[in-house]
Amino acid sequence: MLKKSLYLCLMTIYLTWMISMISANTGGIIATHSTETPIYSNQTQISLTTTIEYSYTDIASLGLEISIPDNWKFLSFSDENLPLEMYDDIISTYWVNVPDRIHIEYQLEIPENEVGVQYIYALVKYRRHGIDDPLDEIVLPDPLELAFSEYYITATAGTGGQIVPSGRINVAVNQSQTFTIQAENGYTINELFVDNESVFATNRYIFNAVTENHIIDVNFIRKNYQLIIDSTNGGSVNPSGVLNVNHGETQVITITPDIGYILKSVMINGESVSLSNTELPVTALSNMDIDIAFVKNQLFPTHHCEDSVYEPEISVVIQSRIENPYELNVSALSMRVQIPPLWTFISARGDRPPDDIRKSDNIINFVWISGMIDDLEFNYTLKPAQDSEGPKSISAKIIYRISDEDEMVTPITPDIRLEKKISSNNSTPTTSEDSGGGCFLEVVFE
Repeated sequence: MLKKSLYLCLMTIYLTWMISMISANTGGIIATHSTETPIYSNQTQISLTTTIEYSYTDIASLGLEISIPDNWKFLSFSDENLPLEMYDDIISTYWVNVPDRIHIEYQLEIPENEVGVQYIYALVKYRRHGIDDPLDEIVLPDPLELAFSEYYITATAGTGGQIVPSGRINVAVNQSQTFTIQAENGYTINELFVDNESVFATNRYIFNAVTENHIIDVNFIRKNYQLIIDSTNGGSVNPSGVLNVNHGETQVITITPDIGYILKSVMINGESVSLSNTELPVTALSNMDIDIAFVKNQLFPTHHCEDSVYEPEISVVIQSRIENPYELNVSALSMRVQIPPLWTFISARGDRPPDDIRKSDNIINFVWISGMIDDLEFNYTLKPAQDSEGPKSISAKIIYRISDEDEMVTPITPDIRLEKKISSNNSTPTTSEDSGGGCFLEVVFE
């Protein structure tokens, strides 16, 4: 033991002096040593590997010295032809014909009842051709640390995730152990306990310099999202307001328009959603803003004429327009117009004239067999009777069906009022006081 201590002391002094001398000269050689079993508990033998690589092409000789722990026993090199010299716990070998790369394995016997951290030191000495300095150059790899697993950490996880590694994990004295916590999809870390004490919930926890047994436990909770449900007037939504829903759960929202209203739109996080019935199933995968809008299920018809007067047997053109601002699916549509007695219907024109026209006395029915979706505009021409006298009125209403709902009727207001034109010098047409101020209509949508 005294001899080994003296050897290590002299090696330390020698290396301290040599580092400044050779640090620029050792860049061409790299030495490493390793083992696949750095924890040696429950083992009687251990296998180690030393690798020496270099870029020099003029190495004349090379030697390797290995210092093993006290009472550990060297067993063998993997290459039985290597020369072997042993001095207490120092093992030496060398190469005269140096190969391109050195890779050797050797076995050590571990004494019974060995515990604690042990270190394997290595020293590479070599001489190059043509170098006048007789001193060997040295490469010292990092010491190899071997530990006895004296303690253990018990790691457990609840439903909804995992901790890696898990179970009973052996940890060497003064070694560190890292645990990674992974929540499953739809779950998040709820609580993390270390040695039965709550700690900050994180997805990574490290035990540093372990000197005792530990317990780590994590539990998870399903993610919870908020569904914010808002709606306009014109219907009921159940449930509504703010709902808390667990990840992956489906919440059914019942949407019921009031009488005279229909569902205009359903938007989830700004995206339009189609709905085939009154129930909207929503699966919670994130926070959601759900906006539901209702509108009156009606069309908006108007009619007017360019003049507020008529002359017998002089044609009068009536402009009609049916607006569908909410793009309702109108499956059937007709307009019923009542004209003054003895006035004659002449024709109908426009971008979308009626598909069929039915006349009976002073009633005209304009029919669009295929219904409508876009706005509809057309005009029709009437011829006043030869003996027409006084103010005349033209009234109208539309009759329609939206999808498969009941038939609806919307009057076109106000009626068109026309005064008979009076011909006299420097005279102007007159209008009755209750004519509504002319024949134009301003419509305000609700």
